[in-house]
This record gives sequence, C-alpha cells and structure tokens, in this order.
Amino acid sequence: MEFSQGKYAKAANIMDSDGTIKASVIQETFNSNSDLVYGAQNESATIDNTGITVTSNESGARIVKVTSGGIFVSNDGGETWKNAVRGDGITADALTAGRINTGEINLYDSDAPAFRWDSAGISAYGQTRRESDGMEWTEVDTSRFVRFDQWGMYGLHWKGEEEFRPTSLQEIYNNADFGLTWEKFFIKSESENGAVEISSTNDILVTTAKRNPDGSIVPGETVKRVVIGRLDAAAQPEYGILINDVDGNAVFRCDS
Repeated sequence: MEFSQGKYAKAANIMDSDGTIKASVIQETFNSNSDLVYGAQNESATIDNTGITVTSNESGARIVKVTSGGIFVSNDGGETWKNAVRGDGITADALTAGRINTGEINLYDSDAPAFRWDSAGISAYGQTRRESDGMEWTEVDTSRFVRFDQWGMYGLHWKGEEEFRPTSLQEIYNNADFGLTWEKFFIKSESENGAVEISSTNDILVTTAKRNPDGSIVPGETVKRVVIGRLDAAAQPEYGILINDVDGNAVFRCDS
C-alpha cells in the first residue's frame, strides 16, 4: 500500500484536477531533453536550444530552421542562411516561385497604392502635394498613371468614372498624353484650343480647334496649322514644312 501510495502521489503531482498533464511538467520535460530528434521517412526534426531544425534525409544540404527570429532556410547544409519569414512579413529574396498567380498586387506608399499589378497591367500612379492648415503632405493620385500592358507603355490623366481599360491602340492614342506601343510612339500636349504632337505617324504636328463662322468651337474637329515632316505620301519629295490658316488653307509650303 505504501508503494502504491508513492506512485499515486507522483501521478497527482503531474496532473491537474481535470485530468490533463500540467503545462509546467511538459516544459520541464523539454528542458531536461535539450536535444530531441524525431525521424521521418524523408526528413528529421531536431528541437534544441537553437530552435526547431528540419533537415532533408534525401539531401542534407536543404535545411529549415524555426526560431523566435523567424524561419531560416539553407541549401548548403547550414553554411549560409536566408531569413525567409520574419515577424513583420515574408522577405522577397527568398521567393523562388516561377509563376505568381494573383488577381492584384499593390505596393503601397503610406496608405495609398503607388504601384498596382492586376489584369489591366502594371500601373505606376502619380503623386500630388497637398497643403491645409499649415500642413503639407503627398498623396497618390490614381487618375494619373503610367501603365505597361499588352499594348505597350503609355501615360495619361484619366477623367472617366470607370477604370481605363483600352480595347484598341486607337483608344490609347485618343486618351494618352504619351505612349510607346507596338505600332508607334507619340507625345501630345493638348488644351481646349489645340494640341502639339510629336509622333511616328504625324512627325511634328500643331492643330487648333475648328471654329464656326461666329467663332465658336466645333466639338471634336481640328485643323492642321503646322506640319513638319511628312506632308503628303504622294508628293515628291514628301517631306517638308506646311503652315495653314485657321480654315486649313495653306499659306506656306516648303518641300525642297
């Protein structure tokens, strides 16, 4: 009875009243076994005072270690280590995926997405300086952006309510301020009264808005005022300088 009573006392010391093993007893067990090794078919795990180390049995060069500082990986048997995961996130230099399939990736500048990569392409947004009550700050302007997509690279100041997603190169040319597409390049500076353009299509071109006899602007129609470059594909020579009046009549032409 005395012998059995001693065994019962030992059992009572490691058990809580609800029948579970005391956490302190489990911790003391780990402390007394500073180097625990668990084996599996393809890997082995070691728990000691440096953390948890998992080593590939097929190739001892590949090792993963888990510590309070994060998750570290090595492919040379522990000679060098890369910090793959920290408490504040995943490090980019440990990414080895050949393909990342995601609907949207945002790179944030403060609380606003300065860069976005989604199905529309890669967009880099402009920034605007703001000032109020003596305070100055910079915020991202999502209406001004440079985009790289299937059509090429172009920049615009979009005033539409819905996101700009072009369906043709002509749509990009009509809305963008500059672009380098698969068919041409262009730079435009537009205003209410006209535009200046440098492009692979029109060379150097200055246009103004077409006006009615009363001086009012005809919506959507322009007049070529200055052309420097290709004047007429049928003319010989076809390059020169052309200046037109407000009605589009030539007042100067030099093609020689």
